[in-house]
Amino acid sequence: DALTAQVAEAERLAEEAQEAARQEFAAEHERLSAELEAERERARVIEDDAAHLAEAAREAALAEQQIARLTAQLDEAAAQVERAREQARAQLAGMLAGMSAKIADIEQAAHHEHEEALAERQEQIETLEARLRDAEERAAQARLLAREEYEGEIATSLAEAAAVEERIAQAKAEAQEQYQAEIDRLAQELDAAINGAGEDGVRLAESLGFLQSLLDGIPYPVFFTDRDGRYQSCNTAFARRIVGMPRQDLLGLSFDDLRGRIPGELMEALRRGERDVLTEGVEEAYEVRVPISGGQQRTFAFRKEPCLDHEGQIVGVIGAMLDLSGLEEAQQSLEEERQHCATVLERVPAVVAEIKPDGRTVAVHGDCWKLLGYEREQLIGRDWWETLFPGHLQEPIRDVVGAMRSGADLDDRALVMRTADGEERTLSWTTSNARNDRRELVSILAVAVDITERAETEEALQLSYREALERIKKLRCLGNVLRLTQDESLSLVEVISGIATSLPEAWGYPGITTSRISVYKRERRGGESPYPVVAFQSAPIMVSGEKVGEVQVCYHEDRPERFDGPFTADERELLDVIARRISEMIERRSAEESLAKLRLFRHNLIEQANLWVMALDRDRNVVLWNRVAEEISGYSRGEVVGHDRVWELLYPDRGYRTEIIHGMTEVTFGAHIAEDWETIIRARDGTDRVISWHANRLMDDDGTTLGSVVFGRETSQRRAAASS
Repeated sequence: DALTAQVAEAERLAEEAQEAARQEFAAEHERLSAELEAERERARVIEDDAAHLAEAAREAALAEQQIARLTAQLDEAAAQVERAREQARAQLAGMLAGMSAKIADIEQAAHHEHEEALAERQEQIETLEARLRDAEERAAQARLLAREEYEGEIATSLAEAAAVEERIAQAKAEAQEQYQAEIDRLAQELDAAINGAGEDGVRLAESLGFLQSLLDGIPYPVFFTDRDGRYQSCNTAFARRIVGMPRQDLLGLSFDDLRGRIPGELMEALRRGERDVLTEGVEEAYEVRVPISGGQQRTFAFRKEPCLDHEGQIVGVIGAMLDLSGLEEAQQSLEEERQHCATVLERVPAVVAEIKPDGRTVAVHGDCWKLLGYEREQLIGRDWWETLFPGHLQEPIRDVVGAMRSGADLDDRALVMRTADGEERTLSWTTSNARNDRRELVSILAVAVDITERAETEEALQLSYREALERIKKLRCLGNVLRLTQDESLSLVEVISGIATSLPEAWGYPGITTSRISVYKRERRGGESPYPVVAFQSAPIMVSGEKVGEVQVCYHEDRPERFDGPFTADERELLDVIARRISEMIERRSAEESLAKLRLFRHNLIEQANLWVMALDRDRNVVLWNRVAEEISGYSRGEVVGHDRVWELLYPDRGYRTEIIHGMTEVTFGAHIAEDWETIIRARDGTDRVISWHANRLMDDDGTTLGSVVFGRETSQRRAAASS
């Protein structure tokens, strides 16, 4: 809003300056009208020599500053314009428009693929949690008969599981940090360009340089090849990271030019599908492992689409690459951990069963034959309680079963059951309930251990199991936080509401635990308790170094002292991680919203400028034509962009047109700068209009001419006033 106000104020001051200049010019023009009518060049010299026309001089200085700023902004576009083939110049505008649309599609597709990859990873994490839950419960029960034998195995399993979780979290964090860093960098560059250029420089921000900045802001490698297989455009991620060359050196090279300069596998991957895209206009998508710059082997998902000009003709191929290597490594780690957990499950002397609320047995693991006298297949699909607790054994467990079906957990509860051969044994039962998003009971995970010979190890076993269960609850909570913070369809209030609801279950004493999350004065709570808070822990939510809220967990009854009051070190770490995830989500959403606003502002600024703005290439083809140009000339952007027929439309007289083209050639290829160059154009409606032009050539760092940029202001009324 502040920048918009500054632009409006600048335009108002410019209009006042123009009005003052017109009044002074009219007064002076009365004295010089005869000479001005007789010789236009002499009038311009007299105007230049008129030192007292300060406002007119200031306008010229401002225009020169605008050209200098625009030249700096178009540095990045210099390589693309320089390398473009002469016969493709006429299609430049169409290709740029097509590339912008395709880049948006590629960015959206890449973002969608990124979300799908995160969702797939989340599913794998949940699967791993279930496996770890079974493995850790079985491993804990194994200490009953062989504590010394299995203790090292269980510790190794937990350590490896923690390592896998850490690697997955690190991979996600690195991807998120890279994406966030790229967005922040692009936003900073746009802000720097706007702040450095001033009000008039911002008005020219819709330039080819910003298109290249947009390309470089995409964290995924993106490239464009023409029909001859030559690279006409790419971003820094593709040039530096994939090919290992500066973008300026890569542009204009064909596949054959790159032969011997990049690995053969990479060459084949880049050429793959090019012919089908160019001839049939189909999209190509494939995955391949290739060596990139530095010799590193990475797996990429390639996506190629045809690029169409304004006439619908295929002029090249737009491609994007998504790095899948991190996902492959995570999948390999998950598979290794799954196999290890399966091995541990086979060796654990306990029974682990998944039971539906109606009593139906879904899955059974462990030593069923030794403890129950049944094979696993004999129990699947049968009612667990009626099978193992028949007759008089039903009465003692009636209340227990009712409580479990209502969602209550059993914690090391001793129950007498009957084996398949009629023997009654006492087993210790522990259950954990799985609920859906509506808090409805989905299934009961039951772990049974024969406690006849475990008296001496009972206390250690219970402690180990509770630690494993707490770890599973925390992993489940963290998985829920990751899912909510990555879901772009949810509002901020919906995200913190979902997280707050899931927090009490992840702490050691859910029944006395409540939670509170506040962000920007919006607050959501989880859990209920009629008692006052006796202990709490909190973590700040920081955005750009500023505290914008906090995450808080409270106990409403006294509990023994642990690491942080009654809270454990794992709970302290989990709370900090949740706060960081919320902070990262807010910063990411804020950056994405700012970037979208900047893009919209950039487009509106050039369209709402009160000057005729057009840009020309070396052959005087029009590549930029704004709204004011359409209004004054009567010709739409689609009629003039991409070719040089505009000169015939605006200057139908051949002799006059030759003079104008000669002047533009002097601007483009000579050292001439056109200032207050007045010409008479023929508008679409047949009227003649006087336009005062300011034109300058555009060059790259090597001094190569790229084209020219032209600003125009209609002075027909001023000319008429001067004549009268």
